[in-house]
Amino acid sequence: MSKDLFPPKLTIHFLRWFCDPQLLEDVEGDLQELFNRRVAKQPSKARIIFYWDVLVLFRPGIIRSF
Repeated sequence: MSKDLFPPKLTIHFLRWFCDPQLLEDVEGDLQELFNRRVAKQPSKARIIFYWDVLVLFRPGIIRSF
């Protein structure tokens, strides 16, 4: 398998840091599915779009309480 077939690890760590633990499993699973679909269609853009998807999720409704 190519390294490009996996989402960026730093982005996954950032998601796990800020996302509410009750939502994390569902959100991360959905993002993984989207990433895998994009890899099949546009492998060169899939990682960049994944970064954007995680940044868009950084909003008050999903951020964990520290």
